[in-house]
Amino acid sequence: MDQAQGRGSPAAAAGLLPGDEIVSYGGKRVFGQPDLNAFVLEGTPGETVVVEIDRNGQRLQVVVPRGPIGITGGVAFRITDSFGVTTGR
Repeated sequence: MDQAQGRGSPAAAAGLLPGDEIVSYGGKRVFGQPDLNAFVLEGTPGETVVVEIDRNGQRLQVVVPRGPIGITGGVAFRITDSFGVTTGR
């Protein structure tokens, strides 16, 4: 994903920032990109989903529409897209 896609992604629209770590999606713990990929496909596309993030040691919640949020895979359990959003722990 390039920077332009990152800026217009659901993750960016929901307020996720570079370095944010996704902890859970829809109440389910995210340990890596495969977990997140599976969770976004559950339920009804577009329904509201709460995503819990860790931002500099502080837990926050953001709301996104169910479906891909604009994050691509990476290495191990810490995945960072070109926007700088990190998933997993």
